[in-house]
Amino acid sequence: YARGTKPDGTPWRVGFANPGQDGPAYIASFQLRDAVIAVSGAYQRYTEIDGARYGHIFDPRTGYPAESDIVSVGVIHADGATADFYSTTLYVQGLDAALTYIKEGGAALVLDEGNTLYVAESLREGFLMNEEAQGYQVEFVAQTAA
Repeated sequence: YARGTKPDGTPWRVGFANPGQDGPAYIASFQLRDAVIAVSGAYQRYTEIDGARYGHIFDPRTGYPAESDIVSVGVIHADGATADFYSTTLYVQGLDAALTYIKEGGAALVLDEGNTLYVAESLREGFLMNEEAQGYQVEFVAQTAA
């Protein structure tokens, strides 16, 4: 949660974590003010059984760990519970649902399995890629409402 601005009046800068084991700690950063970012993915909390990795997020439709084409999704919202709800829900529902959420006005960053980082247009101002993060593409997603 970033409340207000820093003492000098500028927005807080938040990093979007690099889920890979190689490279810098974050892929990109953006400005945040009076909002929460909640991030969901299966790259930190998982178990391996017989060589297969199973994440900690379950798909309520199957009762099994979610199989997602999203590596990591961060949702920005004024309310933390809402941000957490959407980040987990979009991870389970997948990339198409996450892009629809952004297009319909939701503030989010979504990293897919092909290392494309989709970023809501509303986050463009103050958005910076980490120069040390190699192999990532960025696509800003137009929104019908902000």
